[in-house]
Amino acid sequence: MSQKRQYDIGGNVLIEDDGRYLQARHVRDDKCSESIGVRRPPLGEPPAEYRVQVSENGQLFYLLDYSDVHGFWLGKATFSLRDDVDVPKNVDHVKFEHRPARLYGRVYCPFAFYSVRANGVTEHWPGTDEAVQDYLLLDKREQDRQELRFNRLIAHTGRDLRWIMTKLGAWVPFPPEPPPVVLTD
Repeated sequence: MSQKRQYDIGGNVLIEDDGRYLQARHVRDDKCSESIGVRRPPLGEPPAEYRVQVSENGQLFYLLDYSDVHGFWLGKATFSLRDDVDVPKNVDHVKFEHRPARLYGRVYCPFAFYSVRANGVTEHWPGTDEAVQDYLLLDKREQDRQELRFNRLIAHTGRDLRWIMTKLGAWVPFPPEPPPVVLTD
């Protein structure tokens, strides 16, 4: 049994919800449609701790519940961006300026471009950890970008992702299917 639900929000737009992603499909006519998906925004308070996967070399990590098509590995260590000597060579990095009087970077390896092996052990890191906060900040930027694209597709309906999430609320899984009935003679 599929764990997907569909909702018609008008304007020939169907929303498909599987509990993790929402997909909007705008059907223009019999032969033309357009769709876009976005990860379901979290509702409520952020968790106190996050499930983390660390690379085999112990230098990179990603948050398990926030890794999807746009997921990425992020460096555990920071480096100063004030001096080019500290910036690692031959890898991508991302700059953080959101902390007052502190300019630093972290190694940034998108899943689509880097093949990194995980150590296979799930760790739990507190939500207050600076590395977790940086990961969440980058993820939020990507989510905001995806939300804008999602909202553009459904704009003609007068709805947006926030309205949809208000109506849907938290995901409630379907009850488990009962075992099959055995037919006997």
